[in-house]
Amino acid sequence: MKKMSLLTVIGILSLTLGIMSCSEKPADQSEESQTTQITEAQLTIHGMECGSCENLIQTEVGNLEGVEYIKASAPDSSAVVRFDAAMVDTSAISRAIEAKGYKVIKYQY
Repeated sequence: MKKMSLLTVIGILSLTLGIMSCSEKPADQSEESQTTQITEAQLTIHGMECGSCENLIQTEVGNLEGVEYIKASAPDSSAVVRFDAAMVDTSAISRAIEAKGYKVIKYQY
């Protein structure tokens, strides 16, 4: 009986087990991931005075499902938020900020 090479064994196993072909869609690319609506907005926020205020806003907004990025700036009284509008809207972001005692004055897209 001849010995099979490792490549031959791997080839036979991949054919037998039905390893994914190039034409198949990978499992992590579901239909849901294709319906994202990434939006970036700059918010003007009243009441931010220090780094602790920035951190609090970043934590609260960052914990919302659908928020990909947030960077708050107390000196500029602003924050930049990148979010999936299919998962979270600007009113939910505003509520999260205002629940901590700050006021969202305007959104700029």
